[in-house]
Amino acid sequence: MKKYLWIILFFVTTLCFAQSNAAINQASIDNNLVIQLVDSKLVNLDNKIAVVVQSNQDGIADLKARTDEKLADKFKQFDDRNNQIDRWLSVLGLLLTFFGIMTPLGAFLLNRKIDKNIKDSQELLDKEIKNAIDQVKNKLLESDRLLTEMNGFHRKAEISASEIQDLAKKASSGSLTPEDSQKLKNDSNALKNIPENELTASDWFIRGLNAQNQKDHYEAITYYNKVIQLNKKEDLNSPVYSNRGVAKFKLGLYHDAIKDYDLAIKLSDRNYQAYFNRALANKKLEDNELALKDYDKVIEIQPDYYDAYINLGIILVKLQRYDDALKNYDKAISLDPKDKNNYFDKACVYALMKNKNEALKWLENALQLDYLVKDVLKDEDWKIYLDDADFKSLIAKYNKQ
Repeated sequence: MKKYLWIILFFVTTLCFAQSNAAINQASIDNNLVIQLVDSKLVNLDNKIAVVVQSNQDGIADLKARTDEKLADKFKQFDDRNNQIDRWLSVLGLLLTFFGIMTPLGAFLLNRKIDKNIKDSQELLDKEIKNAIDQVKNKLLESDRLLTEMNGFHRKAEISASEIQDLAKKASSGSLTPEDSQKLKNDSNALKNIPENELTASDWFIRGLNAQNQKDHYEAITYYNKVIQLNKKEDLNSPVYSNRGVAKFKLGLYHDAIKDYDLAIKLSDRNYQAYFNRALANKKLEDNELALKDYDKVIEIQPDYYDAYINLGIILVKLQRYDDALKNYDKAISLDPKDKNNYFDKACVYALMKNKNEALKWLENALQLDYLVKDVLKDEDWKIYLDDADFKSLIAKYNKQ
């Protein structure tokens, strides 16, 4: 039994093992299939991984290539910039080197130039100082000379007050000689070198006489005003007023001129030139009676005053006092027998008196002294004789045309 049991057990066990082996084999087959499937999946996965890896490697390689290219460009730009910087640094170095060399050289040359300029300036300054010193010395010498001349001139002026008054009389009457005019001019020019605050009344008087002689009447009046302000001597002021009156007369200021003549006469009633000039002013104002009185006073003080007789005769003719006029012309002729105008004026008086014989007689005397025929024919006093035969004959005799 036991044998059977063992046999059954053996068959059962064998069956179990057989089933187990079958199961195991089936499981092994299944496992193999799974393994194959897994292996297949793994192969696919490896392939995919390989593709991915290859793709990544290509991307990485491309990225690296592009990165390398960009880096190369950047490095090239850096190199170019470095090269530019190096070039500029080289240029800067050369410039610094050049200036480093030229600065001391320039400073040296500049110092030489400055030294030369200083030397030249010093020489020029020394020369100018020398010239200035020479000029000052010359000016001092000239000043000494002028001072000497001025001192001599002032001494002379103080001594010759009468000479100044004589020049004043001549200036007042308009009878200065060329020598007198030159003297006044020289003395006046010399006075210009003296400061005005140092000029005396006599100095201003000389300048006034010179200005009057040069027909600068406004300036003459200014100088005469200075004389009157400074002068304390009344005897000098009379000719000053008289000459200031002449300057005003020349400017047509007849009333103002008469006022100055009045002052001159008040200070010196023997100033016959002031009377004469006042008569001229009154004549301009057609106040013949006052003019006659002044001319009579002139002749009273100065009996040989030639112009007084001529002017007196002219006024007497206007007043139709022919006989008195003839007397004055006779006196004028006696003082100057060669003056043809006096003979003609006397002939005119006889013509106005209708005394033909005397008129033609004195007219011939004038023509003999070269009185012009054309001037006779233009004179109004001879109109009544233009058709007279004797007059025509006389005119024809002396007509040189």
